[in-house]
Amino acid sequence: MKKNLMKGLTAKVFSLHSWLGVFAGTFMIVIGLTGSLIVFSDELNELIYREQAFIVPEGEPKSFDALLSALYQQYPDAKVLRLTKSDSPKKAYTAVMQLGKERLYTYLNPYTGKVTGQIEVHSRLTNWLLRLHFTLLMRPFGDGIVALVGFCFIGLSLTGLWIQRKSLFSVYTKPIRWKAGTKVASHDFHLLIGSASVLFCLVMSITGFYMMLYIFDPEWWQRQFVARSSEQKSQPIVLSLSTDSLMNVARGLISDFEPKSLILPQNEKAPIRVLGYATSSNPFYNELSSYVNFKQDGTVLKVQDIRTASFSEKADMMLRSIHFGQFGGIFVKIIYSLGGFTPAILSVTGLVLWWKRRRKNISVMQPQPSPKPTALPLKLAPVKPAAATRKPS
Repeated sequence: MKKNLMKGLTAKVFSLHSWLGVFAGTFMIVIGLTGSLIVFSDELNELIYREQAFIVPEGEPKSFDALLSALYQQYPDAKVLRLTKSDSPKKAYTAVMQLGKERLYTYLNPYTGKVTGQIEVHSRLTNWLLRLHFTLLMRPFGDGIVALVGFCFIGLSLTGLWIQRKSLFSVYTKPIRWKAGTKVASHDFHLLIGSASVLFCLVMSITGFYMMLYIFDPEWWQRQFVARSSEQKSQPIVLSLSTDSLMNVARGLISDFEPKSLILPQNEKAPIRVLGYATSSNPFYNELSSYVNFKQDGTVLKVQDIRTASFSEKADMMLRSIHFGQFGGIFVKIIYSLGGFTPAILSVTGLVLWWKRRRKNISVMQPQPSPKPTALPLKLAPVKPAAATRKPS
């Protein structure tokens, strides 16, 4: 009785696993492959924009105030939205500027203040990959689809773990039967990749879905449909205080704090943000994990030291770092990049198995023509010779 119950439960779990894969499979291919590339976003940017991103060091870098002044001298009508330090003296600083209707990602020589190159933000490869990964280039509805796919991915990981619970490790001892046909080879390969990547897929699906929880906020949806005043001219916010002084204040508020990025206000009510890294032994805290928010008059609004933050704030930072592989160096990046191919492999092999099984079920359900009766040859009884009669004499 118990055996039959478990068999029926496994059959239902298998059916759920199959239909979740059919719905989410194509999206998982896109999300997985883009994720593999996003892991190496820094390396890709340096490779593609090498001429703009690398400079020759010339003494000491200029202060943020001096660099902002240099940007406004070169682009008087621009609004500087962000200025970020590089992690090497041979790399240019980066700035994001609004110039008319264009938002430009700008490379800036920190020693001279001269712009070495610009590219429209949405045209930048890694930015395009991020938008495809999280929005399918269809915001806001694409965000909802990605969140739903992430939820399905959690279900696929858990149901796959249940289905393979007895062969989770023994599958490594069996060779893939490549010559046994498409269905058998796909089955073996699906089990092997699924067993090897189930933990990675479960972590990626949970952290990815967590990052998409903003779609359940009604205010977020409302902001997406609010008409933006495109006719309004972009004018820089004139600050009456030094950004360098704000960065020094931030250093005093957070011990062992190194400012890395400055976010400037886009309107009169927005804060000025100084983001950076506070020395910590936790590898999941990235270089922008701590920050200080200021009012535009210099008043401190909020101090966020990730080391003393709440549990939820620490968890949020760590889950995001885990999802993007922002810890452990190049070795972790390689593992993440290879792991990004597993959803694509599982989706393709799973779809082959589903299609083969569906065709088989359809052929079984179709009525089969009744066989035509074959005429049997008639078997004639042997004729006995007539008994001889004697004539009367």
